[in-house]
Amino acid sequence: MGLRVRYQMVGMGPVARCDLQEWQARKLYKDLFCKGLCEWAELVGEEEEDYMDVLESFDHTDMARMIASIIGRI
Repeated sequence: MGLRVRYQMVGMGPVARCDLQEWQARKLYKDLFCKGLCEWAELVGEEEEDYMDVLESFDHTDMARMIASIIGRI
């Protein structure tokens, strides 16, 4: 199953990593979930039956921006 991960880090525009194997996409998604400066991420299907379906997502925008302001990144 091919998956894509869309995400946004504080102070940057959205990024999409496409055509990932399932294990790669899930690892990236999990890593982003743990990063304090990741505002949001989505694990998205790329196969015909689930094309562009959001399979999992999180939104840590408020927390990420607060962390960034504390460490002086904004």
